[in-house]
Amino acid sequence: MISGKAIRKKDIKKLVAISFIVAIVLEILMTVIVTEEFLNIDKFIRYDMSGNVVIRELSGAEQAAWLEQKLETQVLGEAGECQVLPNTVTSHSHIIILHSLSTVQKDMAVYAVHFNELGFNVYIPDYIDGTFTLGINEAQYLQTLVQEIVKSDPEGKIFIFGLGAGGTTALSASDMELPGNVKGIISDSAFHDFNEIVRLNINEMYHVPTYPVAQLSSLYTKLTRGWSFSDTGALQAVRHTQLPILYIHSTEDSIVPVGQSNRLFEVTHSEGTDHVTIYGATHCTGVVTDSEKYWREVDAFIRNSLD
Repeated sequence: MISGKAIRKKDIKKLVAISFIVAIVLEILMTVIVTEEFLNIDKFIRYDMSGNVVIRELSGAEQAAWLEQKLETQVLGEAGECQVLPNTVTSHSHIIILHSLSTVQKDMAVYAVHFNELGFNVYIPDYIDGTFTLGINEAQYLQTLVQEIVKSDPEGKIFIFGLGAGGTTALSASDMELPGNVKGIISDSAFHDFNEIVRLNINEMYHVPTYPVAQLSSLYTKLTRGWSFSDTGALQAVRHTQLPILYIHSTEDSIVPVGQSNRLFEVTHSEGTDHVTIYGATHCTGVVTDSEKYWREVDAFIRNSLD
């Protein structure tokens, strides 16, 4: 005859097993929800407003409206449609601006206007198709866009400017077979280790424990999308690139710590590469916090890269 004590022990074991299974299911469910939201651009826009609101305010309604009015939609071969701000004078100078996750094309007015005044034809592609793939698919698109620009202007000289995720995309493409027309890359607030970005931000965004959600999120992304958070190719690419790169980063960046750009700079050995630190600025706000230093360094880099 089984005693009541033995039955209670069995019940407790069952309860523990059920609780364990429920906890795992809830953990997986939470991971799926958090990962899908974290990788969704609209969600990221709602979260990452600290720096990018300032960028929009700097552009101002008039400047943003002016840019929208001047932008032309051009079909560039295999690259498809792209927003272009042509220079009023016939120019062989071209620059591609890659916006961050939390900005869109019209938010790039402050950059587009400056480069246009320098004599550049400015290209602002909508290069992220739904979900950012850490620069993997985006770098391939960038390579195609560059090739199409060269087809239309074989004598053209091209620079690539990337903000945040756009910077990571530009760096990821830096060791691809890009034509010699590409003269340099300007990378503002780029990252190379997305695992660190997730660990730093996932708790603040969703109030869930970093461990094991961050690790499970990377695994879930690998299973559902074919890439994990460690697959960004920026660090490996800049080790081998021959292109000069200007790294720009802000000291108070809590979204992408300045150490990310520092590490990228350390392993980049191409001639003409430099690193600029904007003190007191937050994520992607260097152009606002110290615009004089920002543009002085950017303009000097462009001049030196063309010499």
